[in-house]
Amino acid sequence: MMFDADFLGMAKKSVEKPAADSAAPAPVPVPAPATGAVPLATKSPAKAVVDAVFMMDCTGSMGSFIAQAKETIKKMITDIKEHYSESSIFVGFIAYRDHCDGTVLETKGLTGDVEDVYHFIEKLNASGGGDTAEAVADGLNFAANKIEWRNEDALRLLIHVCDAPPHGKEFCCSSDDYPAGCPCGVDYKACLKKLGEMKVQYLVLNFTQEVATMIKIFKMYHDDVESMDMAPSAAVHSYSGEKAACCDKKYEEARSDSDEAECDEDMTKKDCEEKPKMKKKAAAPHMSMKCEEAPASKMKDMVSASIMSKAKSKWG
Repeated sequence: MMFDADFLGMAKKSVEKPAADSAAPAPVPVPAPATGAVPLATKSPAKAVVDAVFMMDCTGSMGSFIAQAKETIKKMITDIKEHYSESSIFVGFIAYRDHCDGTVLETKGLTGDVEDVYHFIEKLNASGGGDTAEAVADGLNFAANKIEWRNEDALRLLIHVCDAPPHGKEFCCSSDDYPAGCPCGVDYKACLKKLGEMKVQYLVLNFTQEVATMIKIFKMYHDDVESMDMAPSAAVHSYSGEKAACCDKKYEEARSDSDEAECDEDMTKKDCEEKPKMKKKAAAPHMSMKCEEAPASKMKDMVSASIMSKAKSKWG
């Protein structure tokens, strides 16, 4: 069959689309942001990097505070994450007792697995203690030399919960089986200096006059020690009269690096020798009074508020 040229030309035109139909739509121009402005979606969120190690006296008087430690950690993490859209929070735990208790330390190194820390705390129990002074120096030694703190950009925190000072005549006016200091030879001064050099901020919860004396001495060797009063005045100042005078005297002697720490001049030698015996008889009701009058439930709010203040000071 033959088709003429006119017919073929008409057929070609009938299947061709108009040129306008095949053209892509023109792009819609997007206005450029003003000079110096950053689109909201590209802003970098604030990031908090926190290393928090809880160091706790786990002797017989501290049961309610061990139970509250878990709630304190939970609140700290919640508060930080609410304020900072990105956060990396590692938690560690140092439980110490005394040298007469067999196991002096139980520890959990810094970890981002907070549930693992909770399980560790749940297995702890408050027991032992012996004399008034405890193995605080051993806990400090672990914090300074065993904990693997992250880079210096992190907010490094040591939160110390205790109701008794370390061994050493400069701290304790009552019973101390090791008045020459830690029987393991740990130098608390060197530990404090190292923590300071590593920029570890040290928060101590203060329950008694003896802990208050410890804090004053610790501040000589670490520039960033914060004291938080957790007890009513009756507990903090329960060491009154001769005992308080003796504590103050030994603090002054520690400041002057005296080798001999004598009791207050108004106290006879016989009083000093008998004082440990008197303290042991009074220890149980004194500890009970502290736990009843200074409920552990306020610990989580006070500690978390302090940590948030430190975080805002560092990152805004």
